[in-house]
Amino acid sequence: WMLAYLRGPDLVADQITYYGGTDAVIIMFLLVGLFVIVGDFIDAVPAIIIFMPIINKLTEVGDINAVHMGVVIITTLVFGLITPPYGLSLLVAAKNEEAVIGRLVKSIGDLDYPIDRYELWVIDDRSTDSTPQVLAELAKQYPQLKTFRRGENASGGKSGALNQVLPLTRGEFVAVFDADATVTPDLLRQVLPVFDREQVGAVQVRKAIANAPLNFWTRSQEAEMALDSFFQQQRIAIGGIGELRGNGQFMRRSALERCGGWNEETITDDLDLTLRLHLDLWDIEFLVFPAVAEEGVTNAKSSLAPAQPLGRRRLPALS
Repeated sequence: WMLAYLRGPDLVADQITYYGGTDAVIIMFLLVGLFVIVGDFIDAVPAIIIFMPIINKLTEVGDINAVHMGVVIITTLVFGLITPPYGLSLLVAAKNEEAVIGRLVKSIGDLDYPIDRYELWVIDDRSTDSTPQVLAELAKQYPQLKTFRRGENASGGKSGALNQVLPLTRGEFVAVFDADATVTPDLLRQVLPVFDREQVGAVQVRKAIANAPLNFWTRSQEAEMALDSFFQQQRIAIGGIGELRGNGQFMRRSALERCGGWNEETITDDLDLTLRLHLDLWDIEFLVFPAVAEEGVTNAKSSLAPAQPLGRRRLPALS
């Protein structure tokens, strides 16, 4: 930003002085149009800071022609003023997740992506622990965090929670994470280019076990997920179907809406959505790197525990 502010006006003015031109009024109108375009991708204040010195230089130099407009555009692109044209809504359904929700929010809140280009929605499904208080504190630190608490009569489990918040979101793409997930900073920049192919309706990120080295149970789950990843890759490579896995799944909003959102009559919402996307002729891709990490079950007793209302087994928190 500082380089663009200090050198941008002089670079443009030098080109204008060299080439001469026709009518400064035309270029002023073009600059206003460029400002509107760039301002749509970046915050208004940085856009004003960058463009005001350039406009001042133009008024000093005088007549210019279309060549100089090209210089302005190239200068803008070279200095990286335009951010990736993607909008995302990341959704997390949570119930009594005080032990892990803070780590998830911090992980997603620190993504290497413009904070005005994505939003994180945490749907609190009537938690009775300190989850609401934890989220309230985190909202002060992360402006992209939005919270929604479901009412006493809310139904549909995890699918119902996601469907209830979907109309409030604004992203062109929608992602779903479990409350115990952690991600790497480059996640969005790796996933979103996969959607450049218009037929891609969803992308599943490889899942990994965060506490895999702990014991036999967690290492077994890591091996299971590695094998599942291999099957996914090979199946897609020969023209078979990709599958969603609930945690770390990204969907094109138009594809999700055409399929009617999440099915509230099933506890396997990820597989149900997988079938409906393929029946609607959308492709589901699989991304090996980076992975989304989640906690593994640490003993036999936990593995046999009944499912929670959100359709996800409550796992012990990492120390």
